Amino acid sequence: MRELLPYLRLYKRHWFGLSLGIVLAFATLFAAIGLLTLSGWFIAAAAVAGIAGLATFNYMLPAAGVRGFSIGRTFGRWAERVVSHNATFKLLADLRVSFFRKLAPLVPDHRLNMRDGDLLNRMVADVDAMDHVYLRLISPMVVGVLGVLAVSLFLGWFDPTLGLALGLSLLVLLIGLPIVFYQLGKDQGRDQLEQNAATRIALLDWLQGHAELALFGARERYRARIDDSEQAMLNAQANMARITGLANAVLIAATGLTLVLMVWLAADGVGHRVPGPLIAMVAFTTMASFELMMPITAAFQYLGKTLTAAKRLNAITEREPSVPFPAAGHKGPVTGTIGLDNVSYQYPGAAQEAVSGISLDIAAGQTVALLGRTGCGKSTLLSLLTRAWDPTQGQITLEGVPLIEWMNRRYMMPCQW
Repeated sequence: MRELLPYLRLYKRHWFGLSLGIVLAFATLFAAIGLLTLSGWFIAAAAVAGIAGLATFNYMLPAAGVRGFSIGRTFGRWAERVVSHNATFKLLADLRVSFFRKLAPLVPDHRLNMRDGDLLNRMVADVDAMDHVYLRLISPMVVGVLGVLAVSLFLGWFDPTLGLALGLSLLVLLIGLPIVFYQLGKDQGRDQLEQNAATRIALLDWLQGHAELALFGARERYRARIDDSEQAMLNAQANMARITGLANAVLIAATGLTLVLMVWLAADGVGHRVPGPLIAMVAFTTMASFELMMPITAAFQYLGKTLTAAKRLNAITEREPSVPFPAAGHKGPVTGTIGLDNVSYQYPGAAQEAVSGISLDIAAGQTVALLGRTGCGKSTLLSLLTRAWDPTQGQITLEGVPLIEWMNRRYMMPCQW
C-alpha cells in the first residue's frame, strides 16, 4: 500500500468534495436500505391489519416515508455521482499536471530508456486507474463501515440479538471478502494493466513506423504482434470477468445464508414480541444491507491493478533527473552571449566522444551555422546548449554565468505530491 501514499496526499487539496461525496454516498445507502426495509414492513403490516380488520391502521405515515426514501435515494444517487466524479476528475487533472512536471525534465535523460507508447500509456491509462483509490476503495470502505454500524444499531434497537447477529455477519464479510478477492484479482489485475500497455505500445509502434515497415516488408509481422498482444489483453479481461462473476455468486450466496439465519432468529418474534410484521422488516433489512457489500468486492478485486499502475507512475515520479536545475538559480536578463570552453560529450556506453574539445564564443545577434556530415555531433551540441545534458568535460556559459547555475524557468512551479 506504500505505493498509494503519494496519491493519498493529493486528496488534501480536494478534501471537501471527496468528503461530501462520502457523506452523500452514505445518505444514498441509508435511503436505499430504509426504502426496502420500510416497504417490506409496510406491506406485511398492511396485510396483517387487513386480515385482522383493523380500521385504525395508519397507512399515511409509512406511505409518506416510502415516498421520502424513494425521492432521497434518487436525488442522493445523482448528487453523489456529480460531487464524487467532479472531485475525482479535478484530482486526476492535478495528478496529470504533477506527473508531467516530473516527466518533462526526465525525457532527455538517456537513463529513462522508455518507449513513447509506454510513457503515453502511463500518463493516460495509469493515471486513470488512480480513480479506483477513491471511487472504488476509500469511499466504499468508509460507507461500508458506517453502514454496518447503522444497520446493527437499527436492528439492535428492536432486538439486540438480531442487531448483533447481522452486524457480525456483515463485519466478517467486510473483512473476509476484500482479502479473498484481492488475492484472486491481484495477478489478474496486474496482467490486465500490463497487457493494455503492451497493446498500446505495439499499436503506436506500428502506426509510427508504418511506412518503413511497408518498405521493408515487415508490416504483417508487426501487425501479428498487435493481434497477439490484443488477444492476451482480452484473455486478461476475461479472467477478471470470471473473478467478478465469482464475487457476485459469493455475495448472493452470503445474502441468502444470512437471510435464512436472520429469519430463523426472528421466527419466534422480534424483541420478545409475538411473531408479526417485524419479521418482514428484519428480512428486508438483511437483504437491503448487502447493497453496501457490492462495491467492496470489486474495490479489492481491482486493487492489484491500481497498485500496479501506482508502481509504474512512481517509477517516473521518484526518479531524479540527471540534469538538475537549482531552485534558486541565476535569473538575470538574457541578451544572448554564449560561451563554450573546451566542451566535450560522450554518450553512455559509447566508444568515443560525440563532441570533442569545442571552444566557441557567440555574441548576441551573431549568426552561426553548424555544418558537418551526419553523426558529427551537431544535434548533440544543440542538446548541450539547451542543457538537455551536461558536458562530460568543459563548461558552457550564458552571459558569463555557467549554464548549470541558471534556473530552468519552464519548471519553476513546484510539484505538489
